[in-house]
Amino acid sequence: MHPRFLFHLLCTAATPIVAVSKAYDAEFVAQQFGQGAGTFETCRRYLRWFGLSGLPPNRGFDLLRYVERNRPFAPHAIHPLITHVFYGRRLGYDPAGMVWASAGFAKRNETIDAALPLRVGVHAHVYHSNLVPEIAARLSRLPPRTAIFVTTVEDGTAAVNADLPTPIERQIPQATIVRVPNRGRDVWPFMMLLRDGVFRDCDVILKIHTKTSPHLQPAPIAGAAWRRRMLFELLGSAAAIHAIFNRFAQMPDLGLVGAAGLRVPSYVLSPREAWGGNEAATRLLADRAGINPLAADFFAGAMFWARPRALEPLLKLELSAADFPEERGQVDGTLQHAIERLFVAAVKCAGFRAEDTLDCAPSDRALVGENAVTLPEYLVFGDQAIRRRTQRGQLAAS
Repeated sequence: MHPRFLFHLLCTAATPIVAVSKAYDAEFVAQQFGQGAGTFETCRRYLRWFGLSGLPPNRGFDLLRYVERNRPFAPHAIHPLITHVFYGRRLGYDPAGMVWASAGFAKRNETIDAALPLRVGVHAHVYHSNLVPEIAARLSRLPPRTAIFVTTVEDGTAAVNADLPTPIERQIPQATIVRVPNRGRDVWPFMMLLRDGVFRDCDVILKIHTKTSPHLQPAPIAGAAWRRRMLFELLGSAAAIHAIFNRFAQMPDLGLVGAAGLRVPSYVLSPREAWGGNEAATRLLADRAGINPLAADFFAGAMFWARPRALEPLLKLELSAADFPEERGQVDGTLQHAIERLFVAAVKCAGFRAEDTLDCAPSDRALVGENAVTLPEYLVFGDQAIRRRTQRGQLAAS
């Protein structure tokens, strides 16, 4: 029996039980899907669309952290919520959703201390102008002297706002803006900055971008949740950022930290699925750069903290913008997809380790402050989560 057919069969069979369980919040799920709450069809669609976005079933349950925390004994094809409803809850499995981050821009005392012992750099690739506030809000908690480089595509690119630098300058005033050809998405601009040595004086650097993945279903929430998950894990709060920095400061062999739940292969993606249509190209690049041995091991979405020195093996590729294909909305099989699968391998080749952020996000709301939201809330609502929380409180009081 084909695994995907088995997956859909199990989802259909489990729907009547999951739909009436305490772990499934019909109204919360309906807000993600734009459909009526309380219908079995909405629940069935929710169970069938499990993926790297990890859309949550309620405000205190995170699917990907649930799998990382509990390692449920279940076939790869089973949705984590099904395992929890049928036996995980009885075994005391942690729903793993009660971790906290700050919504909106940093307020007083919410930024990292300027006396931090690490020199910090950032590369943010911004393609979608409507996501500048989201990126700016996350970066607002970094140390004041952080070296921030924002790349954006050159004028004349179709479907891109020609005035994109204006909101960047206004909302990320400390950033150096670099225009690049519309090739290689976030990967080529990052490789270019590494090649040009702009991070030579940095101990750790952050790579983020305005990922949307409109091809993922259910659109547009799946792509948005994937991006928000990475931003939450890597930049969720001053406490979370401190935890990541402390790991780099205390562990000289730590080369890269990626988002919890997105290191693949995993419960979500098998090795074959993780490679996609990129294995042959990735192996050719690895041989060219002398990165061996090579295995499927990477953080899906290519956002992470890293030591610049740990990524030096990639510079042996000596790439240029012309090596990357013209942008045509490709979802797999390009040079940038192959390089995404090389970051962790390069780190290991350089003698460093890669870890995730599973233990970085604070579980005590008091450590975050008044703008605290849970990971599931942030996945669904982003920086609007605080406003929605306030509205719910007002309705309850009325």
